[in-house]
Amino acid sequence: MKLFSAIACVLLFTLSARVYGQKEVDKTLLKGCHDIQLGIGDIAFATLYNENNYVYAEPAIYSPYNWFSDGVYAGEKVSTGVINLSYHYQIENWLSVGLSVSYVGFYQNSYTNSTNKLAYSNITHNLAAMPDVRFTWLNKKYVKLYSGAALGFVSVAQNYLDKNNSELSTHDYSLYPAFQIDFIGVSVGKDLYGFAKYGLGFEGFISAGIGYRFSSNK
Repeated sequence: MKLFSAIACVLLFTLSARVYGQKEVDKTLLKGCHDIQLGIGDIAFATLYNENNYVYAEPAIYSPYNWFSDGVYAGEKVSTGVINLSYHYQIENWLSVGLSVSYVGFYQNSYTNSTNKLAYSNITHNLAAMPDVRFTWLNKKYVKLYSGAALGFVSVAQNYLDKNNSELSTHDYSLYPAFQIDFIGVSVGKDLYGFAKYGLGFEGFISAGIGYRFSSNK
């Protein structure tokens, strides 16, 4: 992780020096422009919000193994990945502000040994909303490099669904702070483009997707 951070810093200082000598400014990235991105990232950081919950731990009723039932075993843990939708408004050629909304779901079923029927399900929904800022430090016609930071909250909804006794089912809701720091991001394309970024926070260490830029000044 330290190696990746060091590489990102070197790229930042090297490429930012080229920006000062850059004469051509991309007309698609001026004041009044809008930028929408849809991407998906890894769950490495998002799992921390579930570390003490039933999906990744075994406290009391949320245990993947119910010792009071007749042979219950846990199925595979499944995740959606961190799905992210963001909007940015360009207030300067180098600066934009916006909002990022992210979702990740975790799912795990447990089954009875004797019949292989569904006994209960563990489901967690995580929804984060974070205002953010983005700094574009390399602005070419088809390639842009940027960094960014976001701070907000994540809502965590934990659900234990017992298929045999609904009275044992539980639903818990919590609210936690969330953040995202993008050390380096790259977009390739003009109006419609692809992007990838490396950072730290709820959206993941690595994320990628597609985006669309348009101007309200046209």
